[in-house]
Amino acid sequence: MSNTTAQYVHTTGDIIAPNQLKLIDSYVNNYLFSLIKGLRQGNFGFNTLHSVSQEIKKYRQVLGSKRKFFIDSGGYSIIVGEVSPRDTFKFIECYNMFLEKDALENCDYIFSLDIPIFLKYPEHNNIKTIYEANSRSISESVKVLNKIPELYNKYVFVWQFKLLKQYNIWKRVFRENLENNSYIKNFAIGGLVSLRGVTGIKFSPFIAMVYKILKLIHDKNLNYTSLIHILGVYHLHDRVIMPFLHKLFNEYYLKDKNCKTQITYDTVNYALSGLYKLKEQIIFIPENDEYISGYAHELIDKIHLVIPDEDVLKVIKTDLNCVINGKNVKNTTVTSLLNVIAQTTIDKIIVEEIDKNNIVELFVNSSNFNKFKNQILPILMNLEKKYPLIFGNRTKKNLLNFQYCYAFNDWWINDRSEEKLEKLIEKFIQLIDFPFDINQ
Repeated sequence: MSNTTAQYVHTTGDIIAPNQLKLIDSYVNNYLFSLIKGLRQGNFGFNTLHSVSQEIKKYRQVLGSKRKFFIDSGGYSIIVGEVSPRDTFKFIECYNMFLEKDALENCDYIFSLDIPIFLKYPEHNNIKTIYEANSRSISESVKVLNKIPELYNKYVFVWQFKLLKQYNIWKRVFRENLENNSYIKNFAIGGLVSLRGVTGIKFSPFIAMVYKILKLIHDKNLNYTSLIHILGVYHLHDRVIMPFLHKLFNEYYLKDKNCKTQITYDTVNYALSGLYKLKEQIIFIPENDEYISGYAHELIDKIHLVIPDEDVLKVIKTDLNCVINGKNVKNTTVTSLLNVIAQTTIDKIIVEEIDKNNIVELFVNSSNFNKFKNQILPILMNLEKKYPLIFGNRTKKNLLNFQYCYAFNDWWINDRSEEKLEKLIEKFIQLIDFPFDINQ
């Protein structure tokens, strides 16, 4: 995986079709597939797990070795109640069977099985039940990892944090199973889907945990590029702060270390929302070292500049002509991926502007946040005008993110103690102010 900036991971519920792969291949390096189809039914077991394992093998063959392939644990089935709490331990057993038998050959990364909450069974939302489920999950995975040490390069430990009690459970599980483990390398941050809708927060809720993971990676100092994956985000201010942190971590915090980080993120939003807004689908077209933007059907004569494959281009043009003529689009699944192209182009534009405006350098060289704010504010205001679809009306959110990053930057530069970090994380969790809690 190239270590240039934060990278998008494309999420799909099915094996990606060849024409879809051709369409987005030059924009997407990473793909995510879930075990959920083999473990969500009422009668799941090793037989249903086998069927999804076969799909994963086929998907891996489609992707080949050029692209990175991520596997999700499928634990969302437990969270939403598609799996009864009484079957949790059987679910854990199936997951670890896949980890042992299939993960080494058939994926590049596999997320740990985390069970943060039982939405359909609130009587199980207590510290004891959630701790026991996650302790069992991680301890059984560690047995597999120790049996097959090469799996440590693929295993990604998922942190949960949005409630203080939940975060304390995860700290305990990590301390008891992995804290002194010199092989654990890759980490992820979960619990972010719908978090803004529930809390109304305006900042990126993963900032504190990214710094915690950074410290873990820094202190291990392995000669390795460790994954920091952020699950289920897509808001534009998230996508400004992620590449900013990626560059800050690698070019400044870790510049004299053996270790590096790779920030990645996934969302189902791009492909799904593309299905429902084909008439309003925006596309960005490179032109004279800049980008022009507009509705895809209005830029049909320039669409070849973002779709290199001739066969796929014909399909896209046919559907865009349907939009122009007020007819039903024939291949919505393919055409919806225009939104993936648009969104990954937005990510590219954000990275280019971070570099052009030396935003990371300004941040590092500012002696306090107010000095940085005075320098970054006119840059952000100019970007609002230059790219209103990306930066418009988002300056306050971007500034808030930078402000919280600066608090953690102060800790990194001046303290870097575990005690101070945990106090900062606790304050950050209080700012999230999630309106529900886990019972004692």
